[in-house]
Amino acid sequence: MKKSGNQNHSPTVINGKFQDNTETDIFCPHCVPPRKLIVKTNRHNGGQFLGCPNYPQCNFTREIPEAWKMRAAGQVGLFDMITESEE
Repeated sequence: MKKSGNQNHSPTVINGKFQDNTETDIFCPHCVPPRKLIVKTNRHNGGQFLGCPNYPQCNFTREIPEAWKMRAAGQVGLFDMITESEE
C-alpha cells in the first residue's frame, strides 16, 4: 500500500516549525497552470498554513496536513507505520 499522493513529503522542519516558503507537493486547485503550495506563517499569531505562491492574485490557503504536524512533533503516523511494515 502506498501513501496518498498529496501527503508524501512534508517540508523541512527547523526547531519544531516548518521552514517558510518551502514548496510542497500539494497543488493549488484554483491556479492554471497548477502551482505548488508553499508554507506560510501568520504574522499575527505565528500559526503556519499552506498558501498559493501566486498571492495576491490567488488567495487559496489550507491547513498543513495533520500527518505532517505529527511527523514534525516526532510522532509516527498511521501511514508511516503501514509503509515501514511493508518495506
